[in-house]
Amino acid sequence: MADGPFGSNLKKEHYTENQEVSIIQLSNVGSEGWRDENVRYTTFEHLKTIERSAVNAGNIVIAKMMPAGRAIIVPDIEKKYVLSSDCVKFVLHSCMLTSYLNYAINSEMFRKQVLGTITGVGRERTSLSKLKNFLIPVPPYAEQVRIVRKIEDAMNAVASM
Repeated sequence: MADGPFGSNLKKEHYTENQEVSIIQLSNVGSEGWRDENVRYTTFEHLKTIERSAVNAGNIVIAKMMPAGRAIIVPDIEKKYVLSSDCVKFVLHSCMLTSYLNYAINSEMFRKQVLGTITGVGRERTSLSKLKNFLIPVPPYAEQVRIVRKIEDAMNAVASM
């Protein structure tokens, strides 16, 4: 896990009109997944100075606020991505199924852990250090696949009603 750069390392002066490196912001972390809103870019050159915050398609990004703990899977629609200061990336181990972890992070169980530790008034937030300590059950890979299928079957059934 890694968080976005400190605010002074990614300021408006680092933005560009060219579609180089898409900056993942809170407005992109929607309740139903990736939202292509308020798109901002920085340069490939600036990305070199904040490489720790680089994100790849397929990584999970977690919002640190508004609402804290919401997660998305980064789509494969841009050349490169980088986090804003209010997001955290989660790069999975090969024994983890991305969609399983995304469902687990967006679950009520995980949300309760986040809500129990948020700080701030008005703009409640969590932190990278807190996110690293939250518990997520990790069954064997085949069971993760089975769970994801069940969730998606249930969601498809509801959608077709």
